[in-house]
Amino acid sequence: MIRRYIVKGHSMEPNFHDGDKLMLSSLFLKPKSGDVVVFSSGGRDYLKRIAAVTAKNNFTAVGDNKSHSSEHAITRKQIKGKFLMKY
Repeated sequence: MIRRYIVKGHSMEPNFHDGDKLMLSSLFLKPKSGDVVVFSSGGRDYLKRIAAVTAKNNFTAVGDNKSHSSEHAITRKQIKGKFLMKY
């Protein structure tokens, strides 16, 4: 399934900017280090990069802009989609 997502915030600069429009795929099976994903946590959606695979179906996700980002421990079930392209 293909989804649309609008970037909110500055945690992924300089690669993604506030207001950028992205296409995501939810049809990927195995997230890997370096993938950019959207995940849900605490009722909010976040765009982050997978920094590490910590265990089966567990990941560490961080923003590219270290001064505007924090580290998140997430599970595969929280991931809504993987970045495909800007449009």
